[in-house]
Amino acid sequence: MLIDATLILSLLGSCQSSIEPQTLYKLVQVESAGNPFSINTEVPIAQQPTTKDEAIEYAKSLTNLGISYKVGLMQVPISEQGLTISTAFDSCANIKAGANKFKSCLDKATASFPDSSTNEQVQAAASCYHYGNFEDGLKKEGNQKLSYVERFSENTAQQKNEQPQPKPHTKQSEAWDVFKDF
Repeated sequence: MLIDATLILSLLGSCQSSIEPQTLYKLVQVESAGNPFSINTEVPIAQQPTTKDEAIEYAKSLTNLGISYKVGLMQVPISEQGLTISTAFDSCANIKAGANKFKSCLDKATASFPDSSTNEQVQAAASCYHYGNFEDGLKKEGNQKLSYVERFSENTAQQKNEQPQPKPHTKQSEAWDVFKDF
């Protein structure tokens, strides 16, 4: 089950206030592609859960097997930010936990790279978010041979292309200005 982009952006804005929703949206796209019941493990999953109940049961079985995993829109570990198996699949709780984790990474990136641009600091924070450090997110991976940071940044370019272009400013005339001179 994928959530519509408009709903995701709305949730990202209302469930947390520390990070720009557009930045978190890029993370959601790279991490879960908008699937609130997504589960990621080192062990391949044959089929992702399609309901919250399925996701909870699958997460419980992974926990019982001692397999670590990340869940939800933001792909956060259950153990982080006070989440439980049940709350981790609640979109707002998951977003809040992910935003807190990203904010911590962004604070570290800003302190570690004070002379870097804001964009570079955000990219470093994205690497930290996924890998826990600033280096591994730059390593090429997968079939497309893109790094995590490149996929995060590529998503930025795609998002810009998908957004409607601003309309040119048109001067509003007062009702009394019949010739529209003022």
